[in-house]
Amino acid sequence: MQIVPTSLVRISRYYMLTAVGYLLITLAIGVLRVLAPLPDDRIHWVPAILSWVSFPIMGAYYQFFPTLQGRDLRFEKLTLPQYALVNLGVLGMLAAAALGNAAAFALAMTVYAAGALLFVALILGNVGLSRLNLTLRFYLASLGYFAVAVVLLLLREWGLGPGWVTRPLLLHLFVFGWAILAIMGAEYSMVPMLQLKELRHPALADRQFYVAVAGVLGLAIGMATGDARFIAAAGALLLIAIGMFVYIIAASLIAGPSRLPKLDISVRYIVVGLAYLVATSLLGTLMGAAGWYALTPIHLHLGLIGMVSNTIFGAMYHIVPFVVWWEVYAPRLGTEQVPLLKQLYDERSAERQLYGLNAGLLLMLAGFAFGLRPLLAAGGALLLIVALAHLQQMLRVVGHRRRLRNGRPGNHETGMDRASPEQSEGMNGISARSRASR
Repeated sequence: MQIVPTSLVRISRYYMLTAVGYLLITLAIGVLRVLAPLPDDRIHWVPAILSWVSFPIMGAYYQFFPTLQGRDLRFEKLTLPQYALVNLGVLGMLAAAALGNAAAFALAMTVYAAGALLFVALILGNVGLSRLNLTLRFYLASLGYFAVAVVLLLLREWGLGPGWVTRPLLLHLFVFGWAILAIMGAEYSMVPMLQLKELRHPALADRQFYVAVAGVLGLAIGMATGDARFIAAAGALLLIAIGMFVYIIAASLIAGPSRLPKLDISVRYIVVGLAYLVATSLLGTLMGAAGWYALTPIHLHLGLIGMVSNTIFGAMYHIVPFVVWWEVYAPRLGTEQVPLLKQLYDERSAERQLYGLNAGLLLMLAGFAFGLRPLLAAGGALLLIVALAHLQQMLRVVGHRRRLRNGRPGNHETGMDRASPEQSEGMNGISARSRASR
């Protein structure tokens, strides 16, 4: 599949970098929460769900919707106000929760909701129904669940929502409906592309889309009605969808000869995330069937850190370098030496982050399982260190633009080589005459 930007949407970069900042806030608050109780636990989940999980998806959608449809982003001037609204909303909610001001929290949530719904409107304004591939159908489904979750959360904070709008329902709408459906859609395009392969079993992938969407809907209905049997049945359906998804991705990676010596670093993060996705769904299905709700913290962290965070880290190691590479080096390809994508960052550091992220998660899971606060604090501290290292790498990538503006081309600094044939194919045949970004 060709994934070459028609133009660069700068807001995508802003969202990616800001998201890592909110991850740092989330982890720092998590460590403090182990040491002392929080006055309001919304201080923890607001930056986690509404920022760290949501911002990378927003940034990716702004780039991928126009890219996969082969046209520029419409209404791009509204993306910066939209970005400002969601950030003002998050910061306002954090301040209001810290002060214990419920009215201010609801007001800040309104600001966030305005930005979130503007985002939904902007994406819908860029949809060409005749060009909806599998990935974009997943994106639209996830966008629908996101809009519903934001509206229900807003009503709940103003005290207007019905009684069935509970936090577990909202969390599953945000995590499974919004984030995981988006991740599935992205991986159907990114994983084969990164490994220079083709997606296997596209007809099965098409059916998997409907099973996954129905599973999330069933889970939401079960949680709204409080029917444990319905929840368990929907969880089983979602588990089938996840099994189909994992099989298709695994088949795409394994089938046929590989033109790369090893898995791309982004794909390695994604594969680890898939293992956690299966574990999250299995545990959730068992919890719904047997009523093991004491395992909720383990279930949440398997999903949010194991699945979502591994995948976001991996995606950022492709999306951010590629966007910067296209803007800085694509116009120079064929006329001078240019770097490979992996030369824009330290791949060994990315590998260490992969190990550190999952070591920190395992420490936290052990802490929850055995009730040991020192393990929770140690796991959280390790995750905080990993997040700082990840932010440093993302800033290093973005810094290539600044170095070139200062007249010091990156290829002379690092001894970069000409792009290999495989890398050139991975860039989808970008030539020196490729149109530069706006």
